[in-house]
Amino acid sequence: MKKEPQSQNKRGKHTDYDATSHVRDVNGHEIFKSNLLTSQFLSNYTGIQMLSGVKPEDIEDVSKRYQAFLGIEFESDTIKKVYLHRADGTPDREIYVISLIEHKSAVDYDVAMQLLRYMSVIWHDYKTKQNAIKKDANRRKSFRYPLIIPFVYYEGEDKWTADLHLKDRIEFAEEMSEYIPDFRYHVVSVHQYTNEELSEKGDEMALVMLINKIQNPGDWKKFTEEAKEFVNIVYEKAPEEIKEIIKEGVLGIV
Repeated sequence: MKKEPQSQNKRGKHTDYDATSHVRDVNGHEIFKSNLLTSQFLSNYTGIQMLSGVKPEDIEDVSKRYQAFLGIEFESDTIKKVYLHRADGTPDREIYVISLIEHKSAVDYDVAMQLLRYMSVIWHDYKTKQNAIKKDANRRKSFRYPLIIPFVYYEGEDKWTADLHLKDRIEFAEEMSEYIPDFRYHVVSVHQYTNEELSEKGDEMALVMLINKIQNPGDWKKFTEEAKEFVNIVYEKAPEEIKEIIKEGVLGIV
């Protein structure tokens, strides 16, 4: 692979990047394959109290299992099983988190239906597993399906204007709401944060989101003016796996 020209400071670190050649960013699928970045995303960027404090070791990637049911068109998305803990630190329950990665500047208005397909497959698989442990477990009054929290990680510059509720994709939603299933998905956009706000977060996920905001020379200029020192600090202390995700996605280094 051809390597992009790089400049270095006296200590040999990356300090520059040709934004005019920026044709891709940190790959969203690679971001959420990392349990470290996923834990930071869930804990620090979703605003959901239940997910606050989630650690990398609390997360299991189960994407491949469900992509096998849904087909190759879903390969860029990730599904995580998240293990919750009680206040004393002992394991409590499991929930699922679906992360859809939207790179497009154009909004996908059918995301809710795509998420519903994931949710149906996860719940069906869960029922099958529980019935294998105890016959007809799902028919018991006490049986409960696991919580699934759906997210969209959105990198586009345009505002996300798609409806966030499933029912809004179905005709007669207002008149016949009692007959229509519904859920709300959560959108986290890299552009909802300023460079300063991301720098204040201080973690590797903030670095990834800062980089994913760079789409043109103007973004690059703003980036170098507002966040360059933060980037050098965070990149220096980042684990090697995170450095590789950033280097392969942005700098084209193998």
